[in-house]
Amino acid sequence: MTNQLDFVSVEEQYKNWLITNPIKNYSVEDSKLLDDSLRQKIIEELNVTGEFNVTEFMLIHKYKEIVKYIPTQDPRNIEEVKSLIWKPNGENDFRRIQPELILTSDSVDIKKVNFWGDVTHEQHIRDEKLIRHWNILRVMIASSRHDGVIGRSLKYLVVDKVTKTYLGILNISSSMMYLTARNEKVFSDTNFKYKENLENVFAKGGRSRNMCCCTTIMTTQPFGRLFNGGKLLSLLCLSDKVTNDWKERYGDKLVSVETTSLYGEKLQSQYDGLSPYLRKLGTTTGDTPLKPSDELWKSMRRWLKKRHPEIYHHCLIEKNVKGEPAIRFPKDESIKKVYKLLSIQKYLNTTSGFRRGIYFSRLYKNTDKFLRYEVDEEELVKAFENNIEVLTEFWKYGFEGESKDNLPHHDIRHHMNNKVRHSNKNSPARRRIEKLIEDDKIEMSLDTDWYELSNLHRLQSIG
Repeated sequence: MTNQLDFVSVEEQYKNWLITNPIKNYSVEDSKLLDDSLRQKIIEELNVTGEFNVTEFMLIHKYKEIVKYIPTQDPRNIEEVKSLIWKPNGENDFRRIQPELILTSDSVDIKKVNFWGDVTHEQHIRDEKLIRHWNILRVMIASSRHDGVIGRSLKYLVVDKVTKTYLGILNISSSMMYLTARNEKVFSDTNFKYKENLENVFAKGGRSRNMCCCTTIMTTQPFGRLFNGGKLLSLLCLSDKVTNDWKERYGDKLVSVETTSLYGEKLQSQYDGLSPYLRKLGTTTGDTPLKPSDELWKSMRRWLKKRHPEIYHHCLIEKNVKGEPAIRFPKDESIKKVYKLLSIQKYLNTTSGFRRGIYFSRLYKNTDKFLRYEVDEEELVKAFENNIEVLTEFWKYGFEGESKDNLPHHDIRHHMNNKVRHSNKNSPARRRIEKLIEDDKIEMSLDTDWYELSNLHRLQSIG
């Protein structure tokens, strides 16, 4: 963690960077050749992928990732992870699940304050084996490509304490600024000045540090398919384990959790049916840039560094006063810059158009007021009990009756045990089981659910 007194100005950062990355002056002809060559590559690729729907677009990128990833891995490590996947023996096995979140982030800077008020930081390195398992699961079970995140990140393996096997993975990272539907609902005050409030929240040192985004919520199979496991993992993102780790690692109280659906607004999402824990606030605008392949992205980076080194440095190298990347989503911003600088929009559409559902959880009743600086931290009022046990009980058994508005607050938690056990029909897990039984589709086999693992050797030969 960078001390603000040690902060190097943006100008000085760029100047120091140029020492090891000197600028080469290109002639007009050479510049045109560089521009035309990359422009042609981009147009050729986007002419194909730009016509895909969201499922097809993600599938082609995922296939390329898998083909590239498999040859770099020791098959024994992958088989080890496969053997640790949770496997059910019967339709009621979900009742015995006791989830645990194991933090596997590469390193953790823990802030320590001694008796005299001196501040130090201790770095804790996590188990490399668990990190490896997290990454294998992220690549092998997720439909989306593993691009990683910049900045704050809490990576969890979700383990069943009873069987010591994997239920899935989570990644909790920094909040996204440009979610218009959320911004209008959360940051609008009585004068509807949401843009002004938004700028304050996401300014340096603003209260965006009290917000997080779940960028990875992935279940192993068949847990997700048979038992609505994605709903359990979604609930666990709101747990006191996450809020406590966020506070311990970054020093900030977490007041909201957000995520977006994977496949857009028309398909059913694993986040549906979790209100009022998690509410849908609308959809994204669909104006994120179309992601290039890894090969094209490398070409775009090289071109940006050669032709526009200052922009390259700002997007991908520059640090803010906290020692974090100056740009919250550096890859997306760099892609946008390249498209704009090469005027790709003149030839074809450069935005995805994929509108995704926005889901938001207010951990406190007055979360919105806090984010708008209308109340202070000590005035926050807890919205619901977010103990892992309570959240798991809701997933297993639901609430009494059809109402979803009576959340288990910390002061009435002792009523929960009797309440939930009379509510099996409203359980996210139970609803899924009953539907599968009705359709005669219950299969307790794992073999067909491990992403591409049955084709491991074929993929290795392709690679």
